[in-house]
Amino acid sequence: MILESTELELAAVGISIAAGCVPCTKFHINEAERSGASSPDILLAIRNGIGVANTALFDLQRQFDPQTDSSPEDETNIGLSRSAILTGIGSSVARNSVKQLKIMIELARNNQIQDQEIMEIVGLAKRIKEKAASHLVRVTDKLDADPGIAQAAAQLCT
Repeated sequence: MILESTELELAAVGISIAAGCVPCTKFHINEAERSGASSPDILLAIRNGIGVANTALFDLQRQFDPQTDSSPEDETNIGLSRSAILTGIGSSVARNSVKQLKIMIELARNNQIQDQEIMEIVGLAKRIKEKAASHLVRVTDKLDADPGIAQAAAQLCT
């Protein structure tokens, strides 16, 4: 592990937010606190994760709805701290946003963040995405086990 535990956990908070994983977010907030992260730093990581997630959604909206006027205030509106950039990289991976990931990697390189550190965050984001998906699979497996619930869920989707 190259990154300090506090830095890693703050990134994990933002990544968990961007991945939409409530259990992951709670876990990593506790771990960030345990590693010595301050409440303002944790709040910033949450905001950074939300910012990257929102930007990824707006990018999709602009791509498929060219008449939209909606756009985030600034596509790199996460601040330029090392922690914010690392969170942005991981959150971009969590949201499957190639465009944002390219922007974040460029910011990282311009701010002397090493490729090994970037790859450590990318690996963390992949693990969080897998964990978030596993939470959802457990829920959908319950739908498979109970035909009544599955039918009700299917009706909601039609």
